[in-house]
Order: sequence, then structure tokens, then C-alpha cells
Amino acid sequence: MEELRAEAERNVRPCDVRIGACDHSPKNVRGMLANFQAFGIAGEVRVWQDDARLLKGVQAGEYRLIVTNPPYGLRIGNPRVVRELYRAFPLAAQDRGVEEIVLITPQRGWAQESLEAAGYRITETFRFLYGSLETFLLRAVIPSRGESTGKPATA
Repeated sequence: MEELRAEAERNVRPCDVRIGACDHSPKNVRGMLANFQAFGIAGEVRVWQDDARLLKGVQAGEYRLIVTNPPYGLRIGNPRVVRELYRAFPLAAQDRGVEEIVLITPQRGWAQESLEAAGYRITETFRFLYGSLETFLLRAVIPSRGESTGKPATA
């Protein structure tokens, strides 16, 4: 394990990417902090509690990219709550100047519809199984700012 860690540390290169992590649940925020401390990177990641429908903790232009794994809406009693999250999140991200979103979900239709309604264009879609659950990774960009030169990929 030490050898692996030493090799990884030799490959670390400085970069100016800002990394942030948020969750709606205070318990999950505490868990993230504990994990980042255990990995020795707590000082490199800004962690806060936030509502993805609002992203109040994100300043305009602070993050160019958001990678997220939103609730799937499979175990929540009212799927309308999750659908509202999918609708509001890309609008809040667009309002904060987020140029690119990478999203993992089995709710491909909700996600794609919401991203496109907020002005994002789907540039890549990957289908995979998460256990036995058909899941999708969607990459979306604001065309005028972060558009890829590649053609959209479909699953």
C-alpha cells in the first residue's frame, strides 16, 4: 500500500482546478469531510451543505464543471420531489456560470430534458449497469461556452 501511495504522489502535478463537494444532508457532509481528512486532502476540497435546486453555496463563475450523482428517485416515497430536483439543478448551475455538467443517473429522460431546458447540450451519453440497474452518465455543456468539438455520443 505504501508503495502504491508513493507512486501516486510522484505523479501528482500542480493544477489550478478548484474542487468543491456539497450535499443536502449534514450527515453526508460530515462523512465527506472525514473521508477527505483520511485521504489527506481536506485542505484541497471545499465542503459545504447545500440544496442542489438552489446552489446558494456556489459563487458565480466559481466552478466550471459539476460532476454529480443526484438521487435516483427509486426509494423516495414521492418521485415528484426528485423530478423537481432534476428540473431545478441545471437552472441553478447555469445561473452560477457552470459550463459543463456530468451526471450519473438511471433517470436519463428526466436528466436530459432538464439539462436541455436549462440551455445545456448533451455531448456524450454512456450506458452502464450499476449492479442490475441500467444507469447513464450524461455529459452536457453550455454550447456558447464549453462545447466539445466532438459529436454527441449515444448509448
